Amino acid sequence: AMKIINEVILKNPKLAKAYHYKGRIYLDMNKLDSARWMFEKTLSLDKLYANSYYNIGYSYVLQEEPEKALPYFRQFSALKPNDGDGYLRQGNIK
Repeated sequence: AMKIINEVILKNPKLAKAYHYKGRIYLDMNKLDSARWMFEKTLSLDKLYANSYYNIGYSYVLQEEPEKALPYFRQFSALKPNDGDGYLRQGNIK
């Protein structure tokens, strides 16, 4: 999967979704710093890409740094107010 995503990024380096998916791959591999970098890159291309905020927050939860996760879950909820996952994560932190 990483090879395909890298090819997509080479062909279209401004495709935010590709960086997000690369971040998801890193997240699944527990490479949290690399995952966050990819999600930040996604957001630099598209500030409204809500799932990248969620995944940055989730990466901090995995690192047992929930206080760093909270603003990202809040931003996710602001962008996707009908999605309960962001609110659930926020409630688990407080």
